[in-house]
Amino acid sequence: MANVEDEFVAFERHVLQDNIVLCDAKSGFLIAIAAGVLWRCIEGVANFVMPDPGLAGYVSYLYLILYILAVPAWLVAAYWALMTVRPRMMQTGGNLDWGAPLFQKSQDDFVASIRGTASDALMDGMLRHLHSLGAVCNEKCHCFHRAVRITAVAAIFFVSAETIRFGISLLRFFPS
Repeated sequence: MANVEDEFVAFERHVLQDNIVLCDAKSGFLIAIAAGVLWRCIEGVANFVMPDPGLAGYVSYLYLILYILAVPAWLVAAYWALMTVRPRMMQTGGNLDWGAPLFQKSQDDFVASIRGTASDALMDGMLRHLHSLGAVCNEKCHCFHRAVRITAVAAIFFVSAETIRFGISLLRFFPS
């Protein structure tokens, strides 16, 4: 049966890795949404037609302004979502690092090196690795939360612009 330290390391690694994967997956979804909505906002600005005089004309400028505000907001949201999925593994100088010289050895030398390492040294390496994973997870969550907050603002601009645009089209379809 594994001791408490081994169970702790395994549990924490699993939790951190799950959170990292979850942040990456959600950020990928935000990037896809941002790309699609950004395209629609740019299309709304590019297809803007000078409005007729009157209230509907002035309101048309409002939806143009909202589209223009939504474009940089969606770009910033996509930037932070991309920063979330950017790899961040840092080397800690231990045997668990992906670039450690230990992994450059042959398979037999690798096994012999691990078996020849004291259990306390192995535990120290695992704990350093957990610390690195925790830092990566913290940074990813920080970037993801920024992306979500900015997405909320961008969505407000976009939905408001689309609502006004739809309302104006109804006014044109059903003149008073």
